[in-house]
Amino acid sequence: MTRMETVAATLDVAQELLLTRGFNVFSIKDLAERVHIRTSTVPYYFPTKGDLGGALVARQRRVVAQALDDIDGQARGAKTKLKRLATLFENSLDAGYRMCLCGMLAAECSTLDPGSRPDPCESFNDYEIRLTRVLTRAKEEGELSFADKPRDVPDF
Repeated sequence: MTRMETVAATLDVAQELLLTRGFNVFSIKDLAERVHIRTSTVPYYFPTKGDLGGALVARQRRVVAQALDDIDGQARGAKTKLKRLATLFENSLDAGYRMCLCGMLAAECSTLDPGSRPDPCESFNDYEIRLTRVLTRAKEEGELSFADKPRDVPDF
């Protein structure tokens, strides 16, 4: 495998292990065995497990940003956009996972060593910014009605 293929395969397997077992539970050895590389090779690409988690979060942010851009560009109307935003989370469940990647990391954050703790919060912030934008536009255009500021709208 090329370097790029090894990195991609390592991230793919790490994401699957994270989503099915949890970040705390899988080891670098588990990862290496599934990717068919030596355990000593993983730190060449990801020096710490935290670096691996950070790379997973960064990749997830890029994927979600593209999906959010597609929703903004293709969907018309707030209700359609909101349904498509919710679909991003539903897709994780439909794939057989317990929750989205960043949700899994956030659930484990308090039990992770600070040095190996990737920060999923920026991913949540990305989503919240887009959701707030959709709600703001919907309120301004009269498509949705609510008294609170869009950022403070309770679950609906």
